[in-house]
Amino acid sequence: MLEDEFDQRGKLFALGDAAVGPLKRLARSEGEELIIRQRAIYALGEIAAPSSVRALRSLLAAKEAVLRLFAVRALTKIQGEAAVDDLEPLLGDPDASVRKTALHALAQIGDERSLAALQRHEGEEQHPAIREVAKGAIAEIRRRPRR
Repeated sequence: MLEDEFDQRGKLFALGDAAVGPLKRLARSEGEELIIRQRAIYALGEIAAPSSVRALRSLLAAKEAVLRLFAVRALTKIQGEAAVDDLEPLLGDPDASVRKTALHALAQIGDERSLAALQRHEGEEQHPAIREVAKGAIAEIRRRPRR
């Protein structure tokens, strides 16, 4: 079974940009099973085609937190520093796991804009554990050599 899944993934990634259209449709299809939508978002991030950015941005507002979480990861992978403006609003997401994922993504990006976004939201975070993660991320970015 696992072998079949790896074979299917390999075929999908080999398609590259040709797979983006169908994957975007699957990811945005509210009638589709959640796990299928998650996998489509993940695959978009792995293929990393710039043409999937708009679809991933729209998924940052999905009603399901897990889809927002997967979209954060995929968008960060594709856009890097260019994702900061899309990620910052998610530091105020109602779901703690989405806030934490956005926080980690901004920390991973680690540029001046990410640092500023984290600093703006650090004091607003209500969840003590996530607030501590934010403080740690800010400290880590400050310790990094400037580019």
